Amino acid sequence: MIKKLVLSGFAAMAILFAAGCGDSPQTTAKVFLENLSKGNVTVAKKYATEQTGEFIDAVVEMDKLEINPDFKFIFIDETVDGDFAVIRYKSSGNATNEIKALHLVKTNSQWKVTIQKDQ
Repeated sequence: MIKKLVLSGFAAMAILFAAGCGDSPQTTAKVFLENLSKGNVTVAKKYATEQTGEFIDAVVEMDKLEINPDFKFIFIDETVDGDFAVIRYKSSGNATNEIKALHLVKTNSQWKVTIQKDQ
């Protein structure tokens, strides 16, 4: 009985997680940033454009990915213009209190993080 409850709970969480991911710029940004900062590159790349995924691979290969297991996403605001969005955020524990911007593009009805060389 307990085993069925646990399995049902995991199934419900998986459905909610899948339904919530990628359907808003804010959700996509949060999942992307939290996974990337914790070193979960494979998961983070699922929320990124192909070009951004290649950029992440290059950063990892150069051993330049900064891991912060304590990273927490703090949403500031979002601007959406058609299939493009910008999320402004801070991270908890950020000593400078710097607000950063993350750009997203809607591809195949899903929001994806896009990092350009000039950003």
